[in-house]
Amino acid sequence: MNRFRTRGVKWWIGVGLLGVLSLYCIMGLAWWLVVSPIKAHYVQQRLLQADRRELLMACREMMSNFPVSSSVQSITKYPKDDEFGSDIPAAILQLKPMYLTVQTNQVYVRLYGAPRVAFIGFAQGEMGYGTKQLTNGLWLCE
Repeated sequence: MNRFRTRGVKWWIGVGLLGVLSLYCIMGLAWWLVVSPIKAHYVQQRLLQADRRELLMACREMMSNFPVSSSVQSITKYPKDDEFGSDIPAAILQLKPMYLTVQTNQVYVRLYGAPRVAFIGFAQGEMGYGTKQLTNGLWLCE
């Protein structure tokens, strides 16, 4: 009991801060292991329930509006930008994307961070890739 009383205030402050830091780490780990995969599942279900042909047509419309230039390889757009929704089809905007990248032969739309939920729309005749083919030219990426 004598040892307990001899410890100073700084020691107890350090123990308290270490406890708070540990609690913060445990909460972050719980979010990463439990909450984030559940949220990603709901975002993926929203994508799977959407009209796939309409999504593919929206992606191809964006590719047709892509500026053909040798210096521009791709254009990335973020939803927080003011001009984000001006040239994005409503079918894609309804899914609330984090960002999208438009290229001459594909459109990559990221819907959720980690774990990743995204889809790629390919131009007519392009060989597609991803985790699961949703329709001819539209692929899910997990």
